[in-house]
Amino acid sequence: MRLSVFIIGTPLSQIIFRYREVLTFWFWLEALFLIICPIPYFDLIITMQAPAPARDKEIPIYYLLSDFILAFMFVRFFILMRSVFNYTIFMDMYSKKLCKTFNFTANVRFAYKCFLKYSPGLTIFCTILTSVLIGAALFHIFEFPYAIATGLFSNVEYFTCCWLMVITLTTVGYGDVFPNTVFGRCLIMCIAFWGTFLISLMIMSVSMVFSLKDTEEKALHNLL
Repeated sequence: MRLSVFIIGTPLSQIIFRYREVLTFWFWLEALFLIICPIPYFDLIITMQAPAPARDKEIPIYYLLSDFILAFMFVRFFILMRSVFNYTIFMDMYSKKLCKTFNFTANVRFAYKCFLKYSPGLTIFCTILTSVLIGAALFHIFEFPYAIATGLFSNVEYFTCCWLMVITLTTVGYGDVFPNTVFGRCLIMCIAFWGTFLISLMIMSVSMVFSLKDTEEKALHNLL
């Protein structure tokens, strides 16, 4: 007589197979992202060089290891965004089953495309606002050691950082505020490329607002 082990009505072999499907590489990678955090009562001082305000010499600036860990922890925002999307109609269980029948996965990119299709204005506004707030926080983290070394704290005030993110995302670049550290410059380069993507989304959204609907196209056709 064959004996089978059941857990809540499911064979044990089936449960193990499902766990193997869930415990993938990406699962462990996200778990690592959630585990990484500043270590209490332990830190390392990292010394780097940056140009002086007069640009006539190099001055030392001092980072803490926890600064980089704190900046890295902003990756968790993507996990938070995906968790929010899981409660929408574009990534629930029915959506995942439906999308599987069409041979693709209902993931974050699919959900974002759906939001962009049916609510472009609000989606782009939330994307820009989130980019400004997170980018300003990262810029503050990377440039604060330079402010401590030079005493120029006005350039790392959070509102000033938000101002820099806005003029960088819109590719304006007044030049009144600019990064002085290597990490700050790398961040601004990434923000500039990200800004071109957001500007293209804004142009697409505006074109959708002013494009004629099907009924309006028919009316125009009859008028002409």
